Amino acid sequence: MTTVLTSLSAWVGQLPNSWRWGRLGPLASVKARLGWRGLKAEEYVESGYIFLATPNIKGREIDFVGVNFINEQRYVESPEIMLREGDVLLAKDGSTLGTTNVVRRLPAPATVNSSLAVVRVGEELDAVFLNYFFKSGPMQSFIAQVKDGMGVPHLFQADIRKFDVPVPERSVQRVIAGFLDRKTAAIDALIAKKERLIELLQEKRQALITQAVTKGLDPKVQMKDSGVEWIGSVPTHWEVLPLLRVTRIVRGRFSHRPRNDPRFYGGRHPFIQTGDVANAGRRITGYTQTLNELGFSVSKQFPKGTLAMVITGAKTGEVAILDFDACFPDSVVGFVPGRDRVTTEYLYYLFGALRPAFDAVSVVSTQENLNVERIGAQLAALPPLQEQHDIVRKLDVALADSATLCGAIKSQLDKLREYRQALITAAVTGKLDLSSEAA
Repeated sequence: MTTVLTSLSAWVGQLPNSWRWGRLGPLASVKARLGWRGLKAEEYVESGYIFLATPNIKGREIDFVGVNFINEQRYVESPEIMLREGDVLLAKDGSTLGTTNVVRRLPAPATVNSSLAVVRVGEELDAVFLNYFFKSGPMQSFIAQVKDGMGVPHLFQADIRKFDVPVPERSVQRVIAGFLDRKTAAIDALIAKKERLIELLQEKRQALITQAVTKGLDPKVQMKDSGVEWIGSVPTHWEVLPLLRVTRIVRGRFSHRPRNDPRFYGGRHPFIQTGDVANAGRRITGYTQTLNELGFSVSKQFPKGTLAMVITGAKTGEVAILDFDACFPDSVVGFVPGRDRVTTEYLYYLFGALRPAFDAVSVVSTQENLNVERIGAQLAALPPLQEQHDIVRKLDVALADSATLCGAIKSQLDKLREYRQALITAAVTGKLDLSSEAA
């Protein structure tokens, strides 16, 4: 059932006197690939016609390199979405709903998959201006409210045609588009620099952790070959053992289907989700979901002090220490350390060093997965318990400043992104005086 959309004017407020509101339908064509054509990934070819998907339009410019290709028959069967320069592409499905970009150049014949709508402007609209309006705060908030059945975000073509858009003179639209091209380019360049700084800090963090949990703290200690390529040599008094020898590995469990059955939730038992692990940082100190006694009966509880790891989905490999007893779904596995062999805090840092090894044994199908048996078979270098405590203390101190700096940079990035969208919103709704730009 098509969602009935209300006017955007209430979201935007008053426009300049010389501007007007217009429905997108009469101002542009909106086309998309029909799902019943049944194009499958098995039909992709080595070279041919560019077939864009949502990931290709997420950047500042459309990515025409990291693409899939389809054959000529599949390309010509949908002539209405054969791309032209000036087409605006809008993601209309899933979590990326509302992602948008404009075709500024077309290096080769191209089309789009069924997740993208092709908006082709008429004489009254400038494509770059429309693209920026789609990116504005009110438009993005408006799109986010559109849902279609089962909570899955979706925009029908009929919905998109009902969008209200501001329509100043074409010359004004071009001035706004040029202004935003320059300003957002400068902001994006600054964002890229700060993102790169975070990457460098994370690489330094990874190097410090790996050095400490494979070589120890004494640079003069006698070394031996570990027999493991990625570990290299280790102190002679350390042991090299599989994880299953030093930890008890507990697979999460929630055996009832469907999982969203309300009969199982809302009790006294914490139920940790993959997001709770991935977003916790070092320690899981809170939760957003609980199980009642019925839900608890089909789940499995992990004890306080367990190292929890996400083993499926986008957050695969993320770990955090549990600060209380809690239940987990089967997308999480727990490591309960042997008290006489390894501490939880050391295990947390050890898994940071093991992340590349885990990635190497992940199973990539529709999503990344980690096999519990393969995790348990991973070899790790283990010093005596007292040395583990010393390494943890050393790393805590060495990484504290880096964590603080990363947090500050991420805060700056959030503010830059907010400013970018606020600037776009002000420009495309006539709240900025750009007369000097026009001159």
